[in-house]
Amino acid sequence: MSKSRRGLPKELRVYINTFLDTYPTIENIRDIWYNIKGNIEYLNDKDSDADWDKYVNTIIGEHLYEDMFLEGDTSIYDRLGIISKGLEGVGHEFNTPIVLFVEKTTRAIDNATEALLCGRYDSTGQIPSFEAVKIAEYLAQTAIDNKAYIVGLTDYDPAGESIFNALVNKVRESLAVISPLIRLHQISIKYGDNYNHIINLYDTFTLSTNIKNRLNQVWIKDNRPLGVEMNVMGDKRLRIENAVLSQVDPMIVENISLERARLELTNELLIGNEEYQLALKLITAIELNTAKDVADRGYEFSNKWIGTLSRDNVTKMTVIQGTA
Repeated sequence: MSKSRRGLPKELRVYINTFLDTYPTIENIRDIWYNIKGNIEYLNDKDSDADWDKYVNTIIGEHLYEDMFLEGDTSIYDRLGIISKGLEGVGHEFNTPIVLFVEKTTRAIDNATEALLCGRYDSTGQIPSFEAVKIAEYLAQTAIDNKAYIVGLTDYDPAGESIFNALVNKVRESLAVISPLIRLHQISIKYGDNYNHIINLYDTFTLSTNIKNRLNQVWIKDNRPLGVEMNVMGDKRLRIENAVLSQVDPMIVENISLERARLELTNELLIGNEEYQLALKLITAIELNTAKDVADRGYEFSNKWIGTLSRDNVTKMTVIQGTA
């Protein structure tokens, strides 16, 4: 900004807290910005809209995470109703304490997520603090013997390395608040044994020498001027498998295998069980007859909207004869 920001964070936090005191429900952190935007315009001293927007949203994110969550208000994100758009794969029938982090979408991660019944997080840029909290919550719920894992597949370059390390540090910080006994293990998918080995295995690109890019400067000064895009790694699936099998507690993979083996055998035994098959046919016949009976009944539809837009309220617009 064109004037010193000294004192601004404190003033902005007053407006943020005033809004939070209304017990709002929002979808993302920017909703807070939009709700206080008009009231804080006078604090902006000729800064561009883009810079002001970025600055205020940074303060909002820091306030929620550092001043509230880390200080013990661990339910702040749930109370606000902020939606996580990054963490996926958490609805398996049996979830494991593993999150696969990937910088770019790849089929190898899709396959690994299903095979390991674990969470996944796709990201191409800076990761919001509340997303790290969501990952920490998932790992806290699924940890086995207080062990949890984040497996990362990124470009082999300073940016990819930095993004994954930053995520792990924030998840570890969040776990220290909500479940301090859990030990978080970081597993980076390796492209090779070392820098020279890697750049001889894959096609490379030259890192930008712009002096403002401090991450690149560290590699370049260390005589590592090249990087590798993860897109050119043809053996991603194999490298993910090797990393998991060699670094994740075997008990976790054993639990997955045992769960699936038991389910598979149970299904096989049921298929060969005459009593079960007869019961299944009877249940199917009852379901079909009941569905036909309901379909033959008259009904009344009211075009009058009832309550808020929801599945249940849409259903209630129709009353079928014989409905209690």
